[in-house]
Amino acid sequence: MYYVYLLLSKIGNQKYIGSTVDFRRRLQEHNNGKEKSTRHYMPWILVYYEAYNMEKLARLREKRLKHNGNALRELKKRAGLPSTTLKEFKSGAGFTLIELIVSISIIAIMSSLFLTNYHSTNKRSELILTAQKLASDIRLAQNYSLGSKEYGGSMPTGGWGAHFDKISLPNSYIIFADTNGNMQYDSGEADVDKGGQTISLPAGVRIEDINTGSSLDSVDITFLPPDPTTNIWDGSNNYNLADITLLENTGNTTKKVEVNFFGLVEEKE
Repeated sequence: MYYVYLLLSKIGNQKYIGSTVDFRRRLQEHNNGKEKSTRHYMPWILVYYEAYNMEKLARLREKRLKHNGNALRELKKRAGLPSTTLKEFKSGAGFTLIELIVSISIIAIMSSLFLTNYHSTNKRSELILTAQKLASDIRLAQNYSLGSKEYGGSMPTGGWGAHFDKISLPNSYIIFADTNGNMQYDSGEADVDKGGQTISLPAGVRIEDINTGSSLDSVDITFLPPDPTTNIWDGSNNYNLADITLLENTGNTTKKVEVNFFGLVEEKE
């Protein structure tokens, strides 16, 4: 804790206001003559103190008591001292009730703005990392095909791929083995024990759009070895390009991952 304290001298009608982490120790120091500004008016008695959980608040209170008449008058009421005594104060940072309410309101507003900005920045960073992982997982499927990775003991006929569906799977995507060579994901082609994966997106992030020149509900991107050849397939058409758009809900910000028929995978704004 941090304290603002008021001392009165038993001689000379002198007053002193200060701040400290230990007002009892400071009182002893004042009465032992260790403070040049107070040694000539010993002994001192403690007549009032306030406790704060932050040093800067105690310092602010001390400063205001020394320079703000309203704060001094408010302190007079709290300490039960006559007004003539308070006019001679040399001290620190007090608040009237109105000032305290205004100060608390300002602190609350500033804290809210800081937290909002921090939250927004944090969510944006999370979205960027999610897009990076998505791009990395597509490249992983590509490398599986290039390296002839087996699925359940044999190389899948159509290689490996990534499945995206913004309607049925808005919060995840699938790395699968195209076991029948139809260039699309079928049930049973993403068994974890055989090398398939279902990757969940972070909370608040979803697949917002799949675009190949027009918006699609779903798309499968497969890599057919040995080249591997890239297929961007929606069940009836093969495309040259696909954009997977991720949306961060709270900040309403997006990030794209683009795949083209050359097999190039890139992150875009």
